Amino acid sequence: IASGQTPIVVDWDYLNLGYIKEFPSARIAVAVPTDGVYGAYYCQAINATAPHPWAARLWQEFLYSDVGQLLWLKGFSHPARFADMTKRKVIPAALLRGLPTPALYDKVRFANAGQLAAARAKIATEWPKIIG
Repeated sequence: IASGQTPIVVDWDYLNLGYIKEFPSARIAVAVPTDGVYGAYYCQAINATAPHPWAARLWQEFLYSDVGQLLWLKGFSHPARFADMTKRKVIPAALLRGLPTPALYDKVRFANAGQLAAARAKIATEWPKIIG
């Protein structure tokens, strides 16, 4: 990516946006499709046997607070509460300027477990045929 040998990369938006910052001399542009926008969730959990479960709960509360969600955005990742925060206008303009327009994410879709399993099976079958 940094050298330009990879002219097109299909990757998560937050990774591609990070490449712009990481490789400033490379000519990188990020395009988010206007249709077919997909997403995936990262999971947060509290271990049932956590030595300090209340501290873990406080950590979760922080991650999902406006302040915590803004930290995700600083890393170019769209947090779970992005639409809500955009609607309430609590995201600093300077931070929004470094991201694709929020309207692109209005129609984001998430695959269900069955769709993910079918995709994994198809890739496992087809990948060797294509790559060799």
